Amino acid sequence: MNLEPAKPRWSTWCGAALAAAAVLRLVSLGRLALTDNTESRYGGIGWEMFRTGDWVTPWVYIKGALVPFWGKPPLQFWLTSLSYHVFGVSEAAARAPSLVIGAALVAATVLFARRLWGARVGGLAGVILATSGLYFVLAGACVLDVPLAASVSAALMAFARFSEEGGQRRGWGLGFFVALGVGALAKGPIALVLVGLALVVWLTLVRRWRLAVELPWVGGIAVFLAVAAPWYALAERATPGFLQYFLVNEHVLRYVSHNYGDLYGSGRAQPYGASWVMLAGAFLPWTVLAVAALVRVFRGRRLGETLRAEPWLAFALVWGLTPAFFFTFARQMLLTYLLPGLPGLAVAAAVALDRWIDSSAAPRLRRWLAWHVGLLCLAGLAAAAAGAVFGAPTVLAIAVAAAVAAVAWLGARSVRRGDAAGLLGALGVGAAIVLGGAVFLLAPRIDEQHSAKTVLAEVYRDPAAKARPVLMPFGEEYSAAFYAEAVFGAPFEHRPKGGAALIQERLERGGAEIFLFKRKQWNRLEPTVAARLSVVAETPHWVAAEGKTAPGAGGV
Repeated sequence: MNLEPAKPRWSTWCGAALAAAAVLRLVSLGRLALTDNTESRYGGIGWEMFRTGDWVTPWVYIKGALVPFWGKPPLQFWLTSLSYHVFGVSEAAARAPSLVIGAALVAATVLFARRLWGARVGGLAGVILATSGLYFVLAGACVLDVPLAASVSAALMAFARFSEEGGQRRGWGLGFFVALGVGALAKGPIALVLVGLALVVWLTLVRRWRLAVELPWVGGIAVFLAVAAPWYALAERATPGFLQYFLVNEHVLRYVSHNYGDLYGSGRAQPYGASWVMLAGAFLPWTVLAVAALVRVFRGRRLGETLRAEPWLAFALVWGLTPAFFFTFARQMLLTYLLPGLPGLAVAAAVALDRWIDSSAAPRLRRWLAWHVGLLCLAGLAAAAAGAVFGAPTVLAIAVAAAVAAVAWLGARSVRRGDAAGLLGALGVGAAIVLGGAVFLLAPRIDEQHSAKTVLAEVYRDPAAKARPVLMPFGEEYSAAFYAEAVFGAPFEHRPKGGAALIQERLERGGAEIFLFKRKQWNRLEPTVAARLSVVAETPHWVAAEGKTAPGAGGV
């Protein structure tokens, strides 16, 4: 173990990379509109909780009807609703809980790695986690996976601390069960499955089963039930049938079937083994470096003996790979499911890189780092060019390109000096700049394709339009309802699809509604119906129209 204090230059570069990631994620928090389907759905559920005061049952509109949302537990919705109370309803408020939890998890990862391997490994682990692609994006998104990742990670960290001898051992053991209870409120039994699977594999590898026996099971189970059970009981009482659907459909059939009866949209089937390909992409730009560094650690040694000789490196590696392993044979798989493993993977990568830095092969590492910095800079310049094409302000594209050029200069300077710390710093800062810059540069394109915010903002330039209900004749989008009702304060009519017949019926009544279409729906509209509508706002992917006989029929 390297328990020496970090050299100043390592501390400086790690601090710079972490600061860049934190600042860029903070300032980009409200840049993107809440996207369909996930973010705007969860932001809207939090909005329903905020305005109704019902903290037991999450509610969501499905096919025009407000129904209980049985798909997920309430922790994220509680946090989102609280954030709306504090900050008001906005994209930034919807995402603030994930940002706070994500920052806390980075700090916990730094402290965990620092305690076991020293300050340099702790700093590296934090930088790798904070600037890995999936983590940077989700630690500022309105999703349930960040609280899940934090609870799974907290449980595993608490178990590791429990494994040490000392007076606080029972407290860490109880903390392990508290984290499991929070995980059950974050996303359900999957938290227990991921933690349990990781520990079973690790305890088997290192042959330390006595640690599991020594956990304070009686008190721990009582603590777990005290944290999680009350809400589950109240939820079943409020809407009978919840437990059967949630436990069976969402946690058994979702895993084994491509058609499991989801009440809230179609599932997303993936080929078996897709989780490993997804993990490689999720961990960029650190994937290749992490694999190469870990191969060096285990090369020429028997795997089992190495893992038993280095139990905590094995712990971090098993933690990091468990989600990908678990979902290898799942029929339903999303990239976000891999998030709980990234802190462990960041720790394992940091340990392996730390050893490579101090080895005789350090010059090879510096070459690898130089190539990574160069490729990252090319990606950043490509993002700047794409942003300019997709409508980002020219000054913003120039600013991102200039920041990328500064990173390239820093990388080149570090190569000349043979400075691995500078190269790692350039890679960390560069990753934060590229990821944060991409959010700003690609926001116009993402907003337009995945949210109704842009077209509704155009509609509501006329304040009088806020008195008129928005209606989507060919099926609702969560973002349209969220922005119309929660952000712009306008009425939105929730109803099942009605198509052209619904439009005709409303026009016969006087046509006070604003009809909202996706562009492809508008293009397929029957000519006789389209002839009776007047476009009041449009973007490449959306059209808002009103009846030609409606009040204000010249446009809004």
